[in-house]
Amino acid sequence: LISATNHGDLLDAAVWRRFDDVLEFGPPSASERAAMLRSLFGENIDYLEPWMPLLVNIWDGQSFSDLTRTVHWIRRRATITGATVLDVLLDRVGHDLRTGSVQDRKRAASLLAEADYSDRRISELVG
Repeated sequence: LISATNHGDLLDAAVWRRFDDVLEFGPPSASERAAMLRSLFGENIDYLEPWMPLLVNIWDGQSFSDLTRTVHWIRRRATITGATVLDVLLDRVGHDLRTGSVQDRKRAASLLAEADYSDRRISELVG
């Protein structure tokens, strides 16, 4: 019998007794998240590369599945709306930026200023 779950803590102890071996996979490390994000963003990685350290921090604790779903959503939304991947990404992570660490917020503000975003838009995104 083989099974998989992301929520083992929700399973009854009786379920766990049915398995001889249990393999647990923790969330990906920072370097694993960075590699996964580079792969998922594909051809967009060139102009997103400066954002990688920030995204890796913001998405700490996310599973590979969560990262994949998020990036696919961002790319799909950019295609449907005609917006850039970066604009959709920023809208998606805006809340995380506003509630994130001061260091992440400063880094995001600096990157946005370098990308010629207005002071108003930077304030909206990072608080």
